[in-house]
Amino acid sequence: MKIERNGMEYKLTADELWAAYSEQQHINDITNIELNLDNNLSDEQIKEVENNSEFLSEAAYALRSNLDDLDMDFDFAVSKAIADTFDDFKTKGDISE
Repeated sequence: MKIERNGMEYKLTADELWAAYSEQQHINDITNIELNLDNNLSDEQIKEVENNSEFLSEAAYALRSNLDDLDMDFDFAVSKAIADTFDDFKTKGDISE
């Protein structure tokens, strides 16, 4: 793939293109986690995790695994990702709830 920016042309390798795609997909998955916290956690629980980038990232990876590897529908996949990640963080002591 070729990209033209500021009059210069850049050619991405297949690996670079895949890396860019994967990074953007992860960013979108984090956004989906953030948008669904209030449907899956109490207000107190949300306060503990909404600004925790490690929680959001791990929940996003769980969401992607649920969708791609386990073939879950989106609503169930996002709910399960949030619940499972919250339980993991609680078990590890990373959150107090």
